[in-house]
Amino acid sequence: MILFKQAKSLLTMVIIAFLSGCAAKGFHTSIIPLSDGEYDMVSTAETEDSAYKNAELSAKAECEKTQRALKVSSHKSVYQGISKKEKQDIEVTDVAMAWVTGASHKEDRSDDYKVTMRFVCS
Repeated sequence: MILFKQAKSLLTMVIIAFLSGCAAKGFHTSIIPLSDGEYDMVSTAETEDSAYKNAELSAKAECEKTQRALKVSSHKSVYQGISKKEKQDIEVTDVAMAWVTGASHKEDRSDDYKVTMRFVCS
């Protein structure tokens, strides 16, 4: 049982390190403690799937700090980027710009999706 807890703690640290690396690559997560043990989480990323995964991993890591289970009470996703047609046009120019200059503006879209999640650790 002690070995299992140590493995679980190590996994938590790996997840946190992974999330730290993701944050440097365009993910951002904020956890706000509320009353009665509830938390609000806001996660942004370039894709909706990435924003949800980052939110879930961060929430699990937060709950594992107190050795409790994650229980999500609500969540929603909002697209807050430019129109998807304009985004496709920009992606074509990103390829051209990267080829000519060696840089693109892909990092400017790292917050296109925002996921809000309310959870408790029980």
